[in-house]
This record gives sequence, C-alpha cells and structure tokens, in this order.
Amino acid sequence: MIVSASMSYTITSYTGQIGDKLRVVDQRDIQARGGKCVKYPISCLVYDMLLKTLHNPEHMIVLDVTYGQGRFYGAWRPKLLLASDVKIHQWVVEPDWFTKSPSWSVYKKVEKLGVVPDVVVVDPPWTQYIHRRRQQFNTVYGSPDTILEGGIRTAYRLKARYLLIHYKKVEPEDWILVDAVEFHPVSRYINNVENQKSYFILLEHRTSLR
Repeated sequence: MIVSASMSYTITSYTGQIGDKLRVVDQRDIQARGGKCVKYPISCLVYDMLLKTLHNPEHMIVLDVTYGQGRFYGAWRPKLLLASDVKIHQWVVEPDWFTKSPSWSVYKKVEKLGVVPDVVVVDPPWTQYIHRRRQQFNTVYGSPDTILEGGIRTAYRLKARYLLIHYKKVEPEDWILVDAVEFHPVSRYINNVENQKSYFILLEHRTSLR
C-alpha cells in the first residue's frame, strides 16, 4: 500500500467497490466490429468505458500522463488531447499538446494552460521493477506504483472529474467506481507475451457527485 504524505488518499487493492461491476471483455469481440477496432481494440474499449460517464468521449478534454505512442486514441479522438510522458515516443496519434514530464508533476504545466481535463488517464508499466519492460517505454523513471500515484495526484490537483487507470485492481480514496473491465488480450500487445489479462478502472471523484 502507498500512503502519500502530501495527499489525503491511499492506494490499495479493491475492497468491495468493484464487486459485480467487473465485466470481462475479450479482444476478439472488439475486433469483430471491424473498422479501426481491428487495429486499435483497446482504443475502442476506452471509448466504450468513457460512454459510461454519460458524456460523448469526443467532446471531452483528456489528459494522458503516460502517453507512450497514443494507442488509446487510434480509433477516436477527444475534443482536446493533452499528453505527457518522460520521453517522446513514435506516436501513432499526435496529441494536441505534449510535455516531457513525469506523472506526478505535469499538473503544474497544465495549470498554466488554464484547462481543466474531464478525465486523466494513467497507464503504469505492468512490471514491478523500476523500469518499463515495453521497448517503447524503456526510460527508467519511477516504479509502477509511483507513476500511478502521480497520475492520481495530478487528477486531484487539476480537479478532473474522472480518472481512468489501466493497471491492476486498485482503489484510490475519494474516487467512486464507474466501470471496471477485465481485458483478455489474444496477441502480443505491448509485450504481453503470455496474453495476461489486465484491468481498466474508470472512477469519478466524490466531490463531483455533490
């Protein structure tokens, strides 16, 4: 468990929120739709999850703090796509704005833009080592939990209403579960050579529900 001295939240395993809301999604079912979902199935999954907010994802302002190549946006594009990472990768989708910053400090630069993101996206590396196993994410810059905590801190600082995490089942304090997906891949997607399942967790901040 991570406890942040500067923030009033902890990150821990799910203790009950996820419950019956967890749904299993197979990559092949998404690709069966055809079109861009064949090449970018996870992008289509992200779009489907954001529809659960009852907002049109294409009208949203998105801040992705672990942008990588931008594959989450290969099948669709938000109204404004803000991105950060510790290095510039070979993009498949060029963001509207990009800065080289780690997940825990990018909020300082976004604040200067005068823009409030609707959703913050954070996709820490899957390994528990301090480096990313994925070739396109081979910069040594923080553990997965540090990157995750930084993304949650950024969402909190910027007063984003929603937070989308691709990692494992986690439960940040002060965030309410909107949707949860156990994703089953069928290819060597992002070095997932054993086709291991991963989790997409969409959350809404408690203050936005008042």
